[in-house]
Amino acid sequence: MDVIQQKILSHYYKIDPERKIVYPGIPKNEDSKKASIWHDYFNLVILVPIIILDALNWDYNTIWHGCILRSNNGITHMKDAWTGEFQDQVFNAALCYFLLDTLWMLISPKCVRSPGTILVHHLACMVYLYLVYVREEFFWFMGACLSVEVNTWFLIARRVVNKQGIPAWKLDLPLGFSLQIKFISICFYATW
Repeated sequence: MDVIQQKILSHYYKIDPERKIVYPGIPKNEDSKKASIWHDYFNLVILVPIIILDALNWDYNTIWHGCILRSNNGITHMKDAWTGEFQDQVFNAALCYFLLDTLWMLISPKCVRSPGTILVHHLACMVYLYLVYVREEFFWFMGACLSVEVNTWFLIARRVVNKQGIPAWKLDLPLGFSLQIKFISICFYATW
């Protein structure tokens, strides 16, 4: 077993130092780490449908030609690219997510590093969701704001995959692990 593999295993499991064996099924995590791990997995699962539903509401041809290339004889506003085909579903999914995640952090604040900051963020998100609910012409704004959850997903995925904090550009890593952290890190910075 090389040093990197031993470091990865010792981060997650208890290892007998004399016999150099991994105790089966005995994770090394304390309660706060367990809460953090469960919270991370919850976010990795629940953010996927929100991201997909949000993505399905956009006309990417309008975004590309009108907003990026500006080839439509002037600037097209982002709201013109919002189709709203699944806006009720993304609204409901996002509201449920923010309510559930807020409740989770109120019950178990040790599941994140800075619960106060995230709670304020969730409160602000619920306020803009309320404003969208009241003024439906701003649904496109909700979609634009929810697009940052792609970056949130990659941030959490990077933390889950690379718990031991190995630099993403380290060269002497096992190939599969190396490609995983590099891909997730590139996607994280590309969506920043």
